[in-house]
Amino acid sequence: MVSPPGAAPALVLSHGPGGLGAVMSLGRLDVPVTVVVYEYRGPARYTRVSEHRNELARNYRFTLPPTELLDALNDKSKEVRLIESLGFDVPRTVTALPAEPRLLEPELRYPIIVKPHSFNAENVFPKKNAVIFDQAQLVEFYEIWEPALPSLLAQEVIPGPDSYSWVGSGTFDRNHEMLDYGIKHKLRCLPANFGGSTCARSCDNSEILRLSRELGKALRYVGHAGVEFRWDDRDQRFKYIEINTRIPANVGFDEAYGLKTVWNSYRIALNEEPDRLPRAKRNDVYFLDLKGDSYSVREDGQSPVRIVGEYLSLLFKKTSGMYFAWDDPVPGLYVGWQFFC
Repeated sequence: MVSPPGAAPALVLSHGPGGLGAVMSLGRLDVPVTVVVYEYRGPARYTRVSEHRNELARNYRFTLPPTELLDALNDKSKEVRLIESLGFDVPRTVTALPAEPRLLEPELRYPIIVKPHSFNAENVFPKKNAVIFDQAQLVEFYEIWEPALPSLLAQEVIPGPDSYSWVGSGTFDRNHEMLDYGIKHKLRCLPANFGGSTCARSCDNSEILRLSRELGKALRYVGHAGVEFRWDDRDQRFKYIEINTRIPANVGFDEAYGLKTVWNSYRIALNEEPDRLPRAKRNDVYFLDLKGDSYSVREDGQSPVRIVGEYLSLLFKKTSGMYFAWDDPVPGLYVGWQFFC
């Protein structure tokens, strides 16, 4: 697919591999691109652009969910209550931590994951999360982070391997209909068992597709969304984990198996009719963040021999990396040089 002559230029406000993937995708379609690069902890990292929606609209066209929805999704407690109110399953959650650890134990089973309500808590809790496996760790956590407790919530960790986690990626139009969607099956994560995918593959999953479509419609969502669900053996149901409103870091993986995430988002931003014809997507395309995955397998104590064998097998499969692309290799080579040096 090639954009028409005189295509509207795109301004990419992003950092890291997500921004790189967006620029690569649009560049391949001959869309003029301007990139704004900022520090990792810059304000745009937290998707607060919605606060300046009216000012942006005077000069730019963009794709953002409604402001009220973004505000809810940027506060984990509000998010959990919202998703539950729409009838979707979520892990058992305590949105307001009790003053003493003994009062939390009857509410949740171990392991427990503790998260900040929002990025506003980073001054008192400068961590993405903390996983607690037993009573001793819970008591210690309360002692160390007592001042931060009002800014935190706790959830049960759904037991099982990384492969119980699935991520859907796609774009919703201004009528909140799903345009196109792809499924990523997580194989490994960083941190191991609890984090973002470092190794995944594309595949079909009709239940994830259904849940994602219904959730986007119920939220009246507009734009790109990455929605993660996790299978729970205990009640044989998929549980909602999170929704990512930004272009994903592994957007190049979308492109590799046939999902036009960036192109669809660009067309919706321009109020142009997107291509609604379903595209044939390739199953068993693998995503590998070699840098992150090397940390994950060491952290998880996996056999080096087995992992090396698995990496070698990927040489014979369709694989997409976090940074490297054959038609634009310099970013991947630069990141590799940083890693090994």
